[in-house]
Amino acid sequence: MTLRYQILQRSPEANGVRVRVRASVCLDPVVALFADGPVLAALSRYLPKGWQLVALARRPGSLEDYLTEVLASGATYAGTLDSGASFVTNGNIVAAQLQGNLVLFDLRSLAVVGTVSYSTRGVGASSEQALAQAADRLAQEIARQWLIQFAVATRQVTFRIEGLRRGGNRFTLAETLAAIPGVIRVDSHAYDEPGRTAILVATLDAQADPCAVAQQLARGRVSLRLDSCEGSTVVLGVLRE
Repeated sequence: MTLRYQILQRSPEANGVRVRVRASVCLDPVVALFADGPVLAALSRYLPKGWQLVALARRPGSLEDYLTEVLASGATYAGTLDSGASFVTNGNIVAAQLQGNLVLFDLRSLAVVGTVSYSTRGVGASSEQALAQAADRLAQEIARQWLIQFAVATRQVTFRIEGLRRGGNRFTLAETLAAIPGVIRVDSHAYDEPGRTAILVATLDAQADPCAVAQQLARGRVSLRLDSCEGSTVVLGVLRE
């Protein structure tokens, strides 16, 4: 998906125009989903950072209208989520059963890449609460399947921040690191008080450059310098807290 672009140079050619363009693209899955009910809202909470879920309104129309709307969304995958709920009341408890089908296809090849029938249950003090729990469980299962289906190669990198006087600043560093593009998640953070060193372990996309990530981390609220970047270990020093 193209996020933004800039035309750098344009020059005439014999049969047209030559254009140089700089573009920022998103390589994470972008899923356009026709769905109704609470499942769509719940699903967005369980997708990894970087994924995008485009909600498309369900309405009657031709296949051409459907494809036009999906392609205009910039999605790489599109799907339909059909669901229906039934309820049983027992005293003050309401049980909801959510059933339906999810069909997903790849917009690049127009091939169906997944068809799933599902049935989940939820309970609550009202039908709304019971349905919300069933939808949340279904969303977790769909997200789990997509993570397996669209799995990307990753690598784990250790960031050592030396000379950190305030141990609490490791939380700020972890928050900054987690927001950097290419960082999938921060797995752990610890503070060695005698050595005044924060140790952050993060999972990066295999295509991400740990040195470039470290340089962005160094420009955060805790000012750092990059001392070394070798293999899966990055060492930074504190300039200002």
